[in-house]
Amino acid sequence: MTKINRENLMASLAELQNKIEGFKTVEFTYHIQRSWPGVGCISDISTPDELVRAYQQIHDGAEKKNNALVALNMLDGSFPELMKNNSYYGYTLDEWDKEMLTKRNELATEAEIDRLNQAIEILKNNMSEDDKFNADMNIVENLLNL
Repeated sequence: MTKINRENLMASLAELQNKIEGFKTVEFTYHIQRSWPGVGCISDISTPDELVRAYQQIHDGAEKKNNALVALNMLDGSFPELMKNNSYYGYTLDEWDKEMLTKRNELATEAEIDRLNQAIEILKNNMSEDDKFNADMNIVENLLNL
């Protein structure tokens, strides 16, 4: 993006709006519908802090499970159900990690959209009367398919 000035304000505004529309087309697909105790569903996490806590709890829980299996000498094959696919609540640690990375990308996209919306509001506040008129007329033309 070039330096914004009065002459290119409208083009800059349109560029930011196009970026937001592009971000809104990105879909984030979650594969784990199960809750991790104390965390809930990864897809329901709404803040970066919650995601970091979820990562810590999931990795701590996996480590504690592995430590318990070693301490109780349960890795000798006598209890295959405990190590089925080396799973944690039905999913591998890699699957949980992929789910958390998907959430991280979704949160980052939401933050970028918020940042761009803030910039758009500042640009709109600095539009001249002519810019506002032209923007409104573009909206009218689009509504009337002109």
